[in-house]
Amino acid sequence: MHIVIGGADDRGLVQALEETHEVTQTAVADGAGLAAAGIDEADVFVLTDLDQATAIPVAKDHNPALTVLVYADGSLPEFVTRQTDKLLDPALYDPAAVGALFE
Repeated sequence: MHIVIGGADDRGLVQALEETHEVTQTAVADGAGLAAAGIDEADVFVLTDLDQATAIPVAKDHNPALTVLVYADGSLPEFVTRQTDKLLDPALYDPAAVGALFE
């Protein structure tokens, strides 16, 4: 499974997911960053920065079959809630638990 992470990885999510999946990351989850990270071939997009919520529709435009997971503190803007499959609070789910969702 190929997972693209958009945003910072200050919780060790990349390391946890790399144990069982192909993972690429882009700190800036805009069209160019997502394309460079391989969003077109990805199975899952994980957003870790709610300030970059517009990355969700951009990612879905590139890859409509993509599963979208938000792994961040705070509230997801309403305009992207319908395009998001899972919302996980990092205070409740550690990176290993996130990795277990995709096994």
